Formats: sequence, structure tokens, C-alpha cells
Amino acid sequence: AGVVVLPYQDRPVLIDLIRNARALVLLSLEEGFGVPVAEAMALGTPVLTADRGALAEIAGGAALLVDPTDAQAIADALRRIVDDAGLRATLAWRGLERAKAFAPAAFGARLTTLYDRLVDARIADGRWQGLETARGR
Repeated sequence: AGVVVLPYQDRPVLIDLIRNARALVLLSLEEGFGVPVAEAMALGTPVLTADRGALAEIAGGAALLVDPTDAQAIADALRRIVDDAGLRATLAWRGLERAKAFAPAAFGARLTTLYDRLVDARIADGRWQGLETARGR
């Protein structure tokens, strides 16, 4: 038992490792998006991550969150995940549900809506004259 640090793994091996792990632990102080969190949730793996920034936002209530600078809080959270099968099952289920928001179709639809809103706002305030015709409006 314990933490195992592995060298670089090919994608299929990495997916298998994450899928069969008790949890994914990602405690970065700053993260641009948090792809590993979304991937682990999509694989049904419980997540322990930082309580701030992009990681907490991506987790969206489907992960156990801790202060990444608090060693005792991290140790306590790890112990909870290892010892509590019910917690692991709950986090796995919540993660699977949360990961649906990052599926390509769902993510693409939200991105398209955002772009449409931005373009509409620019057209409405006169910044992009003539764009209505280009967009078929």
C-alpha cells in the first residue's frame, strides 16, 4: 500500500491505471483547466483535488476538495477515500455525472452558444457592421 510514483505511461496504460486507482489525486496550486480531473471522473475514479481555481471548478462538487498547502488535510482526505468505500462510490457516481458536462458534444454546444452570444452582442452595439449578412441573419 502507499503512493506509487510511475514514470511516463502510454495513453492506454494511463487510462487503465486511472480507471483502476482508488482515487486520482491532483493538488496543483494553479491549473489551467484540470483535464486529469475531468478524465478521471469520466472513468468513474474518485477525485481528490485542490479547493481552488480551475480544479475546484472542474470538479463541480463531484470531488473531495482540500487546501493543497495543508498536509494534514491532505492526509485526512486520503485516509477517508482509502477507508470509506461508500464515499468512493458516491464520488465515482458524482464524477460520472459531472463528466457529462465535458463530453465533446456538450462542451461544443456550450462553446457555440457562447460564441453566438458574443457575436450577437457585437452586432447589437454596432462593432461588427455587416456581420449579420455573413451569418445569414
